[in-house]
Amino acid sequence: LFNCQVPALEHALFWYAKEYFQNELPPPLFVGTSEINLKIARFFQQKGIKNIHISNRTDATSHHLAHQIQASCLPWQNLASSWQAYPWIICATKSPHYLLHQQLQTSKKTLLIDLSVPRNIDPGLNSSSCKVLNIDDLNHLLDKRKALLEQQITQGNSRLANAVKRSVALFRTKESPLPLAVS
Repeated sequence: LFNCQVPALEHALFWYAKEYFQNELPPPLFVGTSEINLKIARFFQQKGIKNIHISNRTDATSHHLAHQIQASCLPWQNLASSWQAYPWIICATKSPHYLLHQQLQTSKKTLLIDLSVPRNIDPGLNSSSCKVLNIDDLNHLLDKRKALLEQQITQGNSRLANAVKRSVALFRTKESPLPLAVS
């Protein structure tokens, strides 16, 4: 009766971040101006996230896209020294090596999302206060969510089918003539 559709990546990132940060979403930093990063940034804007930051290898591209989506820029040359100031980073570049790899010196909650292949965020940054997710982790989370949704839909369909059967049976008993009482 109902279909199960896996949420798009931008929805999954938004929901995961809301859960991770307990509904207090910090401003995200997007590293790279890939199509996927721009799609996610635009979606976040639609969800009310206003303070978005962009860092890209080409400053002209950063400024152009930042102007388009009302974001601010972090100069590329400052990324290595400044990224730790951002609690939520989404990275999607074509860089062949890690861009974020210095150990965090803070206990504040940090969420690092690596959509790049090859990876741009060192998985060694994962700690009790810093969650690092790559595209494989996100696919695994989406698969788990899809399985849960399918289970809920199957249960809902079963309850709905049973309710329809009960209603039809009740309707039929009301429709048939009642036996007359013979004295």
